[in-house]
This record gives sequence, structure tokens and C-alpha cells, in this order.
Amino acid sequence: MIIIVKANTLCKNKNCTKSKDGSRKLFYACIYCVKRQNWRSVACSQECGIEYFKQVEEARSQNQEIDTLPDRTDMTKAEVKEIFNKPDKELIDESKAELSGYKDDIDEVGLINVVEKVNQDLDAVENANESQKVPSRRKRKPTTEK
Repeated sequence: MIIIVKANTLCKNKNCTKSKDGSRKLFYACIYCVKRQNWRSVACSQECGIEYFKQVEEARSQNQEIDTLPDRTDMTKAEVKEIFNKPDKELIDESKAELSGYKDDIDEVGLINVVEKVNQDLDAVENANESQKVPSRRKRKPTTEK
């Protein structure tokens, strides 16, 4: 397990409850995912992606405006919009550089599959950290000996 990147995107599915506290989950998406506009650019799972795309369709069918840009924690909306003006090769190279710790995996299974591996690794670390937490102990009242 190699963790060199952080979760950088908040799931856009308004009904997502997959974070530890039951709110929308943070996950990792590369900038190439953003340009390709695949489910991973906006959702923490395929299920959340499907639900989110249904939410977009419903909003559009009711002529509601909806922000479909990813909710990135490491970029402004203007920076996210700028991704769409960059050539694919530049975005792929930047994504590979960001994921350099996974270089062998990228060469073997490809960038998109490595993004999935990163998210599995992030989940494993989060779960391990959660299981290592020591329950807080209440302070005992001092006893007085007689």
C-alpha cells in the first residue's frame, strides 16, 4: 500500500452518506478524470455516480440550474474550469506525476485503475486509523481508604 496523495473531491451525490460521520465522502480523483467527466470525477462510488447523474437529469428536466463541476478541495471552481482547456496528454502526465508512487501499477493496469487503487488504499488507511482509536475512559473518582 502506497499513500502519497490525499482525498481531494467531495461526492456530489446529495444523498451520499459514505463518510465515517454519515456525510458526503471525500475521495481522490485525478485531473484527467475531471476532463473526461467520468463518474469518478464527481462521485465516491459508481452507485453514487449513478444517483448523482439521475439528480442532474431530474434538475435539468425541471429547468433548474445545476453545478456539475466537481467539488474539489484542492482547487477553486475557476481552476477546475481551466482543466477543460488543457490537452489530454498534459493532464495525463500531471496525473501520472501526482501518482508517481504508483508508477509500476500505472504501467501495468493504467491510470484509471490506479485511481481506484488509490481510493481503496485511502479507505484502508481510514479504516485502520478508526480501528486503532482507543475508547476514551471516564475518570474514576478517587477512592479514600479507611
